[in-house]
Amino acid sequence: MDKRLAFLWGIVLWSAVLLGFFSPPYYQSLLIFLFIYGTLALSYDIMGGLLGYMNLGIIIFYGVGAYVFALTINYLHSFLSELAVLFIAAASSSVAVCALVSLTLSYPLFRVKGFYFAVITLGLIGFVNLLVSSPELSPLTGGFSGISIKSQVTQYGSQLVSYFLALAVITIGAVVYVLVKNSSLGLFFSCIKEDEEASECTGINLFRVKQTAFIISSVLAGLAGVVYMWSQTYTNPRFVFSIDFAFLPITMALLGGSGTLVGSFIGAAIFTVVYQLLIINMPSLTKSVIGLVLIGVGLGASHGLIGLSRKVFSRLQNIS
Repeated sequence: MDKRLAFLWGIVLWSAVLLGFFSPPYYQSLLIFLFIYGTLALSYDIMGGLLGYMNLGIIIFYGVGAYVFALTINYLHSFLSELAVLFIAAASSSVAVCALVSLTLSYPLFRVKGFYFAVITLGLIGFVNLLVSSPELSPLTGGFSGISIKSQVTQYGSQLVSYFLALAVITIGAVVYVLVKNSSLGLFFSCIKEDEEASECTGINLFRVKQTAFIISSVLAGLAGVVYMWSQTYTNPRFVFSIDFAFLPITMALLGGSGTLVGSFIGAAIFTVVYQLLIINMPSLTKSVIGLVLIGVGLGASHGLIGLSRKVFSRLQNIS
């Protein structure tokens, strides 16, 4: 990343910090969701945009992060009086569990690729939903009723704290995305995306590279779940383990431009505003709009708004 681009991102970050202090509560809440959704888009795009593997089950780790965070907070709050220490311990637990689950799942999942990988990851969502909602686990997870953070903890939080936590997480996601994309690991991702068989012939350990991408992606999604749980203090399987919700990360990444950092931010920004307006005013049309966006991206702008803008700019240059 050159100095001018770094300076531009620095301005964006400081603008976001100032918005946190001076925005009304409603806009703070909207920006929190924008940062959460943006982190999810980035977590999907590490596998989908850079590696070429469509992971439709990324929200599993969003839900795992939220649930583990809530369970750890509720268990440790009577032992740890410092809120910062309690939060770090619970967030670390979520990250560790997400990494462990993704590590375990990588062994069976990467026996397949392409369409089969996408279908299996989508099917896992329904399985996890049933597992978390089951009567056997309901004493721990709350079953269909869901789980909440105990009021003794949430009374110390505030929307401003949630805002800056969300901003910190999406900043971490952006830094990780850039570091991965511009590293030798990112080069391996590109090779596998272009031609997996040829990449193996060059000596790239396909399984290890894909496993690493899966773990990084899963941990970022888990961190998004942590912020979501802290800001909302309650969730249930219908919110975080829903097949309907599975298409949000891919929709945002493809809308903005898969394989680009800016694309994930643009897709998340547009979709957050539209999604919130639909949820409030026309909830029955939400799924239809998601479907239409995916169809539109597939037919008219395969590289999203970033790719579309490049094509338009290129044509304008040719005309001039």
